[in-house]
Amino acid sequence: RMRTGQALMLWLKGDHDASAAAIAEAERCAEPVTWPDALAELALAKVALARWGGHADEARHQLGVAATLLGEDAERANFRAELHDVLGYLADDLSEARTHRVAAWQAASEAGYAPLIARILVGFADLALRYGEYEQAARLLAASVGVRGRPDRSDPDAARIEQEARRHLGEARFAEVTQEGSQTGWTQLVEVTLAS
Repeated sequence: RMRTGQALMLWLKGDHDASAAAIAEAERCAEPVTWPDALAELALAKVALARWGGHADEARHQLGVAATLLGEDAERANFRAELHDVLGYLADDLSEARTHRVAAWQAASEAGYAPLIARILVGFADLALRYGEYEQAARLLAASVGVRGRPDRSDPDAARIEQEARRHLGEARFAEVTQEGSQTGWTQLVEVTLAS
């Protein structure tokens, strides 16, 4: 687990070679491990690295590996939310992305885990961005921060969405809609996005 976390951190820092070495070391360390949850966690780290690196097929493959390792536990709400969140990012078709976002939202709401809900809100911000709804994307990011209690600086999607929204809205309007988002219920923001 420490090696997979290190691999993710190194990738986020921009040291992709060191990240690859860390994930290879995590794989080596995992060879004698028989705990499905630990092996699934390694597969999920590979999902993130593949997606961030633009390797959609590998990300989908690793999602399948994680689901297989988890067996019946793959039906848990937190895993379903994560699965659909990733598939929402990977979907080229907006209708398909929306379907996965809705499924992720339903599962995250069922799980009731604040950091997971915050992550799913970032996914909805991505969907709003893909629809060209930059103000709504900024509101959803603000709602995500509100749910977590602080910004998640380890989420490259949140940083990308924020940068794109700022570029389109300008600093003043971005600040205004962010304030709106922090004062609006996140369920309402999701519903508005789905109505777009």
